[in-house]
Amino acid sequence: MKTFSISLMIFFVAKVLCSMSLDDLPQKEQSNINLLSDSHKLSRDRYVWGGITGTVLGFGIGHAIQERYKEKGWIFTLTDALGVGTILGGYVDLNIRYREHGKTGDASVGTVIPGLIIAGVGVAVLFGFRIWQAIDLWTVN
Repeated sequence: MKTFSISLMIFFVAKVLCSMSLDDLPQKEQSNINLLSDSHKLSRDRYVWGGITGTVLGFGIGHAIQERYKEKGWIFTLTDALGVGTILGGYVDLNIRYREHGKTGDASVGTVIPGLIIAGVGVAVLFGFRIWQAIDLWTVN
């Protein structure tokens, strides 16, 4: 719960920073960077804060800050949740099997392998999609 609170706080801080005005900067630095199509320009603030937040926290938060959640952000929300859920499922399976076989003295490596495989798949999904998410956030077409 503590991690969720910290993540939520970081999200709101990033959201406030992205909504701040650039009126204090020289006019040349206030111009929007054309990182998307001509019809949708992404400000430098949204690009940077979305990239940082999405790289650190994931779950499509960076895409939401960059106002691209409907395009690809939902994919990363779904896959990050799936990865975390699979890791937790592997951990629960591992814990249950170890407790069942540990009482009888039959706790061997073979009894915990399914839980390790499930958790490993979850880690692969989480890190694979997190890398794709970071690349997508920092290389906007």
